Amino acid sequence: MASRNTEEYLDNAFPWQVFYDLYRPHYGVGMNGLTPMEKLRELGVDVPDEFVLFPPVELDRIATAIVLQAGYDVPAK
Repeated sequence: MASRNTEEYLDNAFPWQVFYDLYRPHYGVGMNGLTPMEKLRELGVDVPDEFVLFPPVELDRIATAIVLQAGYDVPAK
């Protein structure tokens, strides 16, 4: 479903963030099907689930401002 505005996008993004970090198995190097939270716990990091739930951020306005100030030759960090 396409978002119609930033607020709707952020409302849709947070549930995805929860699923991605707390429930979706990951298969990158060393993940072995664990979620990011499970991997942290396996490594001995004892934090609440909320630790991985960073609020989604909409960067369009920030990125546009950077491009307008620096041109199109903006190095990625």
